[in-house]
Amino acid sequence: MRRTARLGTLSAALVLLGSCSDSKPCDGVSGSCTSVEIGMSEAQIADAFARAPANSTIVLGEGTFHFTNSLTLSQAAGITVRGAGMDKTILDFKYQLAGADGIIQNSPVGAGGSVTFEDFTVRDTYGNGVKVVGATGVTMRRMKAQWTGSIRGPYGLYPVQCSNVLIEDSVVDGARDAGFYVGQSDHIIVRNNTAIHNVAGIEIENSYNADVYGNTATDNTAGILVFDLPYLNQVGGHHVRVFNNQIHDNNHPNFAAGGTVALVPRGTGGFVMANHDVEVFGNTITGNTTGGFAIVSYIATGLPYQDSPGYVPLPSRVYVHDNTFSSNGTSPDPDNNFGLLFLVAHEVWPGGKVSDILYDGIVAPGATNEQVKICVQKNGSAGFANLNFAELPGVGYDLSQTISFDTAPYDCALDPLPAVSF
Repeated sequence: MRRTARLGTLSAALVLLGSCSDSKPCDGVSGSCTSVEIGMSEAQIADAFARAPANSTIVLGEGTFHFTNSLTLSQAAGITVRGAGMDKTILDFKYQLAGADGIIQNSPVGAGGSVTFEDFTVRDTYGNGVKVVGATGVTMRRMKAQWTGSIRGPYGLYPVQCSNVLIEDSVVDGARDAGFYVGQSDHIIVRNNTAIHNVAGIEIENSYNADVYGNTATDNTAGILVFDLPYLNQVGGHHVRVFNNQIHDNNHPNFAAGGTVALVPRGTGGFVMANHDVEVFGNTITGNTTGGFAIVSYIATGLPYQDSPGYVPLPSRVYVHDNTFSSNGTSPDPDNNFGLLFLVAHEVWPGGKVSDILYDGIVAPGATNEQVKICVQKNGSAGFANLNFAELPGVGYDLSQTISFDTAPYDCALDPLPAVSF
């Protein structure tokens, strides 16, 4: 076990290592400010986080700080936690023996105030990097969450059940679920970030009104996912725009410990699952060896959902347009059921390459695309395929009997979705 193994190095963790600068971290900061500097004990730092008053700032000095437990941030509104720079201030949880997350602020849903994290790295947490629950106004700017060993936390930067979320100019490297994850939240902007070596690079789950743009997702199992899952407090994800992102070479083996992302084949650029009112445009999607982008229902997972109140497992009003696709679908994942299905049916694909844009074709009985509104157009030379899953794929499923490359029913347009602002 990781924590048992760490007992032998606990003494190293109790010493805070790093270099000190001549200036004090709080110099030039107005209002209530607490300096956290190399040489302070873990207990002193934990107390500063737990007791931070409203509208105050915790300024972290340069250096590497080692922790054996999570840092629980006060629930007071308006707290800023600021470092000296992403690569200058590092909170290292390699020797963590208690707690799961690196930093956590946990408020009752809707009762939390604003919080800001900027300019530091959280490294090698046992669980999530930075988790915020229930806040109104979350900013994560120039942050890094990173794992360097064989044990990985599930989420890097992780606001959940929050509103007015901004994540920008940040990096997550090595999460075993999603690097950037925003779940059950409303009014979200995720922009100009880099996701690398995660299972899912960026995931918007069960959320409303999100803009995801200007990001680079590369060398993950999957680049950008827009999910809606059953059995959560908030279902019915909608009004999500994914645009102007670089989604390339997401061919990392899937190392998820479980959950829905464990079903995703390596080599997936991205997909929309069971959301409505989603617009995907202006992205460059290239080099993803199982497939470029897909529109799928939750039914295709084969997992239960029928007794989840209010949950609709089918996507609708999804508009994929004006993207650039190239070199996708060249070598589907043979260790994944969906990847293997595509690989076995190699002969059905034009030129032997899985189509860039895939639709599972599962709809409510009697529904037409005029009602569902899956629209795909102006994507250059990208290939499109409707898999027409009449039943769940399994042993012996013959894709050649169901697949259609007819784009005409889906050559439609939807009104542009509005930009997110808050």
